[in-house]
Amino acid sequence: MGRVVREAKKLYYHELIANSENKVKMTWKIIKYLTGNIQNSQHVSPTFTVDGIEQLPKQATEAFNNSFLNITENLNIHFAGDNNPISLLKKYYPFEFTPIQIVPITEGEIGIISSLKSKHSYGYDGISNKILNYVEIKLVSLLFFIFNKSITMGVFPERLKYVVVIPLHKEDDVSNMAIYRQISLLPVFLKVFEKVTYCRLNQHLQNNNILATEQYRFRKALSNEHAISHL
Repeated sequence: MGRVVREAKKLYYHELIANSENKVKMTWKIIKYLTGNIQNSQHVSPTFTVDGIEQLPKQATEAFNNSFLNITENLNIHFAGDNNPISLLKKYYPFEFTPIQIVPITEGEIGIISSLKSKHSYGYDGISNKILNYVEIKLVSLLFFIFNKSITMGVFPERLKYVVVIPLHKEDDVSNMAIYRQISLLPVFLKVFEKVTYCRLNQHLQNNNILATEQYRFRKALSNEHAISHL
């Protein structure tokens, strides 16, 4: 009898995976269910409020999307006169920018994959950092070719532009969309491309002394503590 039950369960889960649109996601969902590793989800409000207007559940997705798209406009930021970002940049850095050189990516640089945090989360492609680490060796030459093509041709792959944005609740009132923040789940190959591109851009900025001496954040060996001590 026990054997029949096990076979029935096996067939049931196999059909769930086979019929699902995202097989990777469904597989992990089943694994978490069978191992009991399921986090208690917070109660979802039956309605949401945006600018004082109640949104029904069917409208929630579109309402969240519009809310996140218009978040900068809602901040009511105005630039007075010529004090826009580009004008300020030219004002405080009146020099000509040294053209950045196109440096081909090497296969060795693709090894930066191993520096990615071993997470189970994934973007629209259904591939997590952990999975990529397992198959890194088989993908190095392929990513090497695609990334170099992108850099030399100046064309960014359309598929790497797709991002899954998840609203994450921050405070008590789950019905108020204003207190949700966006969590962007990027395609895992985009993360690798960003890292190798960042190395080139950062090296260019450092070699040509483009960064201001007052720039402490997002720089190696510098932090807010250095900025405070400078004051």
